[in-house]
Amino acid sequence: MSDPITDQDTVRRDLERASDRMRRLQLLTTELSGAMTAEHVARVVLEAGSGAVGAHTAALWGFDGKVATMLAQSAPQPAAPQYALVSMDVPAPLTKVLLTGEAMWIEDHEQYAAHFPVAEPSSSSLSIGSQGVAILPLAVNGVVLGAIGFAFAMARRFASDEREFVSLLTRHAAVALERAQLFAEQVRARAELAWTARRLQKLQDATAALAEARTPREVAAVTVRLGAEAVDAQAAVVWLAGLDGSLAVVGSHGIAEDYLAAWRRVAGDPLLPAARVLATGHGIWVETDEDFRREAPELHEHARAAASIWSFVMLPLASGGRTVGVLSFSYPGEHRFPEEERQFLAALTRTCEHALERARLDGAEAEARRIAEAANLRKDEFLAMLGHELRNPLAAIVSALEVIKARDGALDRELAVMDRQVGHLVHLVGDLVDVSRVTRGTITLRRETVDVAGAVEHAIATVKPLLDGRTHALDVNVPDHLVVDADRDRLAQVLANLLANAAKYTPQGGRIEVTADLEGPFVRISVRDNGAGITAALLPTLFELFVQGERAPDRRDGGLGVGLAVVRNLVELHGGTVTADSAGAGAGATFTVLWPKASSRTSTARIPALRRPEARRLRVLIVDDNADAAEMLGGLMQVLGHDPVIVHDGPSALAAVEADVPHVALLDIGLPGMDGYDLAARLRLLPKCATISLIAITGYGEPEHRERSRRAGFAHHLVKPIDTAELSEALRPIAWDAQDAAE
Repeated sequence: MSDPITDQDTVRRDLERASDRMRRLQLLTTELSGAMTAEHVARVVLEAGSGAVGAHTAALWGFDGKVATMLAQSAPQPAAPQYALVSMDVPAPLTKVLLTGEAMWIEDHEQYAAHFPVAEPSSSSLSIGSQGVAILPLAVNGVVLGAIGFAFAMARRFASDEREFVSLLTRHAAVALERAQLFAEQVRARAELAWTARRLQKLQDATAALAEARTPREVAAVTVRLGAEAVDAQAAVVWLAGLDGSLAVVGSHGIAEDYLAAWRRVAGDPLLPAARVLATGHGIWVETDEDFRREAPELHEHARAAASIWSFVMLPLASGGRTVGVLSFSYPGEHRFPEEERQFLAALTRTCEHALERARLDGAEAEARRIAEAANLRKDEFLAMLGHELRNPLAAIVSALEVIKARDGALDRELAVMDRQVGHLVHLVGDLVDVSRVTRGTITLRRETVDVAGAVEHAIATVKPLLDGRTHALDVNVPDHLVVDADRDRLAQVLANLLANAAKYTPQGGRIEVTADLEGPFVRISVRDNGAGITAALLPTLFELFVQGERAPDRRDGGLGVGLAVVRNLVELHGGTVTADSAGAGAGATFTVLWPKASSRTSTARIPALRRPEARRLRVLIVDDNADAAEMLGGLMQVLGHDPVIVHDGPSALAAVEADVPHVALLDIGLPGMDGYDLAARLRLLPKCATISLIAITGYGEPEHRERSRRAGFAHHLVKPIDTAELSEALRPIAWDAQDAAE
């Protein structure tokens, strides 16, 4: 018969133990609600469970399906290493529980030996000397997430209520562990998403920055800086290959200058990783010391001696099917390159390759453009210089002709030939100069209201020798009331060029017609001929420089192929258009100009006919280092009734004015030593020369040259070969002033 008191004590102890376990479960539930990591869950569960069941050692493992990893331990001594990471090929209670998902209750050594007869007890106990072991799986919905184990120093009989408590504890632990693992997955997913977003942003930044990079160095600088930031590399380098197979640094990041100096140029040595990548076109990934030893043995010993083993990746940069450079990122110590990082670096490499190719093409295009522009500039300079140099002999020839014509008529036929040929040469030189001005954008227009009929009349007078020589019939139908907004000299030049073109390409005895009428806001001026016509192939390029139609073998009256280009540019500068039309070879051609008509509020400026100047006797000082030109100009002054004094340099001119002060000084600007501008300044300093009228004589007629002459004190700026009428007009007011002073 049992003792009632003893029975009551037992009941009381059972109730207290049940109450303590319930309290521990409540505390466990509360604390587990705040446990967000697997390690935290393990610590809370072990603290509650080991005290409740009286275990002297307890542990909790996480399980990934292959390996069990200890998350926490409750023991007087740290667990043996074999319990921290347990492989499933070890025959032990833990591995069996994890693989089967069933709990094991081992109460003593005999039971252990019955389950695992070939294993040593110490290989599966939670600590050496354990007698009883309880290991339960942590499972949710049939998936084993881990296991919890309790070890007891003595043999243990597990009562049903104790088993029920441990099982209940295990279920709470399993749910909390699952929640912690899910939270960890979310944290990892967010971290990976943030990592991916960061690198995607870096790649976008790199793409945008590389789109602005125009040189290989700019491309390299962007790539190494943004790439190193994206993959947290300590250093980055871009090498580009030279013609000799060497590699030169064109961009670096995070590398000290003194260290970089030794690697700025790498020889094509296959033992060097960068040179090997260039030669093979395959990247090198060095993550560990063993990788370093394998991929760069020549550098490994040096790096170990300096205690500077590092990880790095070297990737080939390709263009046009060949490797042109190497991109490298490096890290201190070991560094793993996960697949996502490798994919990012591959994308960055491709972006860098595209930018390098674009920079190469941009550089080649810029170099080609520079060469073309330099050649074009040389051509313009040549044309301008050619025009200037041709004007010097022309000036002498024109002056000589004027003198001969004024003295007698014994050489009328010869003079007529010379006059025509000189006029043709003057026209060619004028076209050359105009081409130079057009291509350099230096033409200045003096726009006014111009009478079209007068401009046509002036143009006809200009080309009359050519028309008469070919016995062409000319029909003109231009109303008197038509006026346009134009530089009258340029309008006359356009019309003269079109008439000359028609005359040259029309066979002997042809017919040329000039008509004009209103067309909206324009005046339409047409020049039509029944000449050689224009082929369909030539029409699109007819107004380009140096384009000419088919000419006779002797090239009689030949030109330079610039006249129509000058026509188009002059017309377009005025806001008009010019077109050519022809039915083909032998069908004649029509050139049509649409020129903006003038406003009715402005007055009409007719082009006056050239008047022969009245002679007024002046003392004229001529200073020109070209003796022939100076002599012929002096002869022209005599013909015009003036008294010339001829010298050939600045000092002689100063001596001449000391002897006799002239009314006018015609100064060649291009004098040797003391040029025309300097001479003008010296003359202005002499009190006796205060009233001298200075006229510049030069081969340059650009606006900047005229402006410089004006600032130097010249009253007129005449361009060689000098137009007699223009010179006479310049001298006329001076002559009147001289006569008034004499009276």
